[in-house]
Amino acid sequence: KEEGKINIDSKKKIGVLFGGDTSVSRFDENSLKIFLNNLEVFSEKSGAQILITTSRRTPSWADKLIKEKMSGRPWCPLCVIANDSNYPGIVAGILGLSDALLVSGESMSMVSEAVLAEKPVGVFLPFVKNNLKSKHQDFLNNFVKQGAIRMVGSDSPEKVLESLLSGETSWSRGVRAETQEVLQRAAERILYSK
Repeated sequence: KEEGKINIDSKKKIGVLFGGDTSVSRFDENSLKIFLNNLEVFSEKSGAQILITTSRRTPSWADKLIKEKMSGRPWCPLCVIANDSNYPGIVAGILGLSDALLVSGESMSMVSEAVLAEKPVGVFLPFVKNNLKSKHQDFLNNFVKQGAIRMVGSDSPEKVLESLLSGETSWSRGVRAETQEVLQRAAERILYSK
């Protein structure tokens, strides 16, 4: 293939956006390994391709693990480690190309961006403890209630992933404009409340 080109084909695609550690949540190696293994198994079984990018906040050990496990695999044609090399438009490209999205849930802005892409969104928490600030947990709970996201367990994401790609449920068809407005107002109330 040409330099700088990736092998994206007509298969279903799952975009995976990894954030990183926060003051209350730390990525857990065992949880991340299980999550990546399940992604591999699901991709091989379903034929879906995985498009991945990490964040500047992703811990270096997690960058290494994601790169070793995912980069160069036929089912993962795009794996960008932001701390190694970051390219303009990677996140936008993944949001646009993907049929469904998986996002680590520690970043409210990253979850919001995924929801506003009008794609089915699964949120996973690859942490030692799922310790989130109450404001942050309220934010995720509100999106779940609105049908904008599904929570994905690191140990058994297959059913949620199948549902994300199937289009069988109403939430998996993306968030309509009027719902986006409701979610945006709810997010702003949570983000900017004292």
